[in-house]
Amino acid sequence: MYTSTVTGLSLIALITWAYASPLLQGRATSDPGVFAEMQRAAKLSSAAYTGYTGTAFDATITTQLNDKATDTQGFIGYLTTEGQISVLMRGSPTTAGSSIYCHGTRSGVTFPSGVQVMEDVFSPWSSIHKKVIQDNFPDNNVTSNALAAFPIGNCDFAAIGTDHPGLLRRVNNEDDGGRWDFSSSFHELLIALQETYSYGTEETCLLCNGSMGVTEGHFSSFGVELGYAGCFSGI
Repeated sequence: MYTSTVTGLSLIALITWAYASPLLQGRATSDPGVFAEMQRAAKLSSAAYTGYTGTAFDATITTQLNDKATDTQGFIGYLTTEGQISVLMRGSPTTAGSSIYCHGTRSGVTFPSGVQVMEDVFSPWSSIHKKVIQDNFPDNNVTSNALAAFPIGNCDFAAIGTDHPGLLRRVNNEDDGGRWDFSSSFHELLIALQETYSYGTEETCLLCNGSMGVTEGHFSSFGVELGYAGCFSGI
């Protein structure tokens, strides 16, 4: 699941994927302060999976997302208590969207030759980048949370992120971790972003520095059962 938040107004974009991620190897530091934000992101992402309308936990939904060209579903809403606008998109439940090459420009983003990025990241991003983020919040910092995601892109894609304001997090749940490079079958893609990991509680929330290997698929993130909790769980 991919979430974007604009702060200031704050915009959050979130995409959640329900498949495997790398295994944590212990190179991490305690980071309990971010747990509440990550659990909120997981709750909102579960609402995107269940197609909820009206309100989702503490967010008021204003627009449903259903982009047929990119097969992207989700919603746009606002959180009055947090001063945020949140954009949530449901990611793929399979590993089919491996990677695509990006060339040229996309509404304020210039891609150097050789950029490679996961299709399941690029497609949802394409569905909302111009009409939602670039047209309305061109100068705002955007915080993006990719829940249970594979590595995002290669070195050339990682370099783009250093030239733009905001924060991109790769957010992982129990038995998952992240590493800065990920080779072989995933085209030597990199994760040049902040990584957060949790066993489901604030006390076990970690900031990760690296990992190896791959775990089985999972459906739980920061104490929230994605796809099942929806807006009916009362969590």
